[in-house]
Amino acid sequence: MNSGTFRHDVFVPSVWRGFYEETHVPAAILAGDILCVTGHTGEDRDGAFSTDVETQIRGTFRNIAFTLAEAGADWSNVVQLTSYHIGLQRQIPVMMAVAREFLHDSAGLDGIRRDGTL
Repeated sequence: MNSGTFRHDVFVPSVWRGFYEETHVPAAILAGDILCVTGHTGEDRDGAFSTDVETQIRGTFRNIAFTLAEAGADWSNVVQLTSYHIGLQRQIPVMMAVAREFLHDSAGLDGIRRDGTL
């Protein structure tokens, strides 16, 4: 691929600005008509992480929403979501409840939990 012909746009909401300036990793990249959102975490506007799982999960969804808005999108435009957790089994009830607050079509969420996952 000729890198001179490949065009992409980057999106950096204000809450991501400091991280972007330090790492040059944008919150999202638009390649063609596909918006790829990079890894997000649940820190607050001051960069602090709560010790409460629900607060961090809600913060992650909120931070993704900021990025989507910066790109002119919202949760209704999301077609795939990959989430990584430590201690997933303990977090599933909270994660599912918070996800339903943000995702417009959460019918498939119940299939996330599989016996044996950690």
